[in-house]
Amino acid sequence: MTPNETAFQEGEVARMDVYEETADVRKEAFVREEVHVQKVVDQETVTLEEKIRREELNVDTEGNPQVGQANQRAAKRI
Repeated sequence: MTPNETAFQEGEVARMDVYEETADVRKEAFVREEVHVQKVVDQETVTLEEKIRREELNVDTEGNPQVGQANQRAAKRI
């Protein structure tokens, strides 16, 4: 076929497949190494001395309270 010749006739349709390339990028997690973890409980007792400004006493009167002799004298003063 020469360049002067027409490859298609008038009204003729040529179909061509057009392909596209796309990058497929994704992230995947996998086990690389294992780490063993344990909890160590440590307890420490500290004794402190400090002056306090006030004390509050909360008395629970519900139920069957045990009242001793010292408590009875204090109750009579009230």
